[in-house]
Amino acid sequence: MMKENSGAQRETDDLREEIAGMLSIFHFDTEISKVIKGRSGIMHEIDIVAKKKDVPKRLLIKCKSLMDESFLRLDEVLCFWAQMVDAVADRGVIVTTCKVSESAVRFAEHHRIRIITVRKPTELKY
Repeated sequence: MMKENSGAQRETDDLREEIAGMLSIFHFDTEISKVIKGRSGIMHEIDIVAKKKDVPKRLLIKCKSLMDESFLRLDEVLCFWAQMVDAVADRGVIVTTCKVSESAVRFAEHHRIRIITVRKPTELKY
């Protein structure tokens, strides 16, 4: 029996693979669906963790597919920000094929989280 959200999961997986592939062009080491233990002791599953080979900084990336939901909400950005703080990340990026709520945009901008919106994963190349 197939899962009901298999299409959404496939699109999110495609998005992760596309981003990881692009980051490797720029000499980033990437790990997809990485579980990181935060300073609090909580385990966080991060869509993509990227590190530059010679730079000790860590970039966390959240991927959100339109098939998951139609909007990227404020609470999702808040949760991602909390993961970044707990996991001691230097930067955070959210890549989504969804519309983004105004409050999510404002919060992300304030906390220097970059939101990249595309219609489909292949648009990231451009």
